Parts: sequence; C-alpha cells; structure tokens
Amino acid sequence: GKTHTMFGASVANGGTAGAVVNSNTGCLLRALRELFEAKDALGERGMGVELSVQYIQIYQDQVTCLSSGNAVQLREEVAGAPVLLQGATTTTVANLGEAAEFLAAGEERKRYAETAMNHRSSRAHTVLVVKIVQTQGDMS
Repeated sequence: GKTHTMFGASVANGGTAGAVVNSNTGCLLRALRELFEAKDALGERGMGVELSVQYIQIYQDQVTCLSSGNAVQLREEVAGAPVLLQGATTTTVANLGEAAEFLAAGEERKRYAETAMNHRSSRAHTVLVVKIVQTQGDMS
C-alpha cells in the first residue's frame, strides 16, 4: 500500500519512521536522506541550507496539522501563488534523524480506520511540505 511505499516496512507494520535507510526503507526517507546529503555538500562549499517541514492530513473534508493537531485552512494570497497552510506548524529540521522523529510524531496523530483489507488503514491522505532556503556566505 501507499504507507509501505512511502515509509517502508517499519511504519507499514505499525512501527515508527527511523533514520536508518536500508533496502526496506520507503521512498520518503530515501528522498529526505538525499536532501540532507545535498545540504551537507553545499555546506562544505560555504553555502547555507535550511530545511523546514510541515506535515498535514486530509481526511474527508478536514485538513489537520499532524505536528500540532490544529485545523488547517488552505489560503492563496494571490491568484497563482503557492497555497499557504494556515494553522500548520513549520518545524526546522537539521538532519535526517530530526526529520524522521518529526514524521514519527506525525504518524502518531494520524487517523486510522480499519478496512476489510488493512487493519491499519489511514483512509486519508498526508502531505509533507519541505521548504528549502539556501544562502551564500553572509547573504540571505
């Protein structure tokens, strides 16, 4: 299912998202690992990179922040501009371990409902938003 694909065997079987990336790890943690490897490589060249994340769940007609549990409203300040997640907590993550802890905490807040095929089905969709801000030297 989609949870196994995104997180790997641990979360799909009721565990938590760990920072260990191996052959059983899902594509989400693998992608985050690549982002942090790129961040480190740029840091060695004198560039600063900051990653911040938001994690939301869309369940029926409700959008909820999986970090805080708060209701989230989708806002578009200007037509065509990126949609803002008003009410979603933004958390800065410095490494893969912090990102994995953030995801694991969000997974604990997820709403689950048993289905005929899966006793731990979310019956919802989740979105992880990753914001990357790059600076060079003293410039922001």
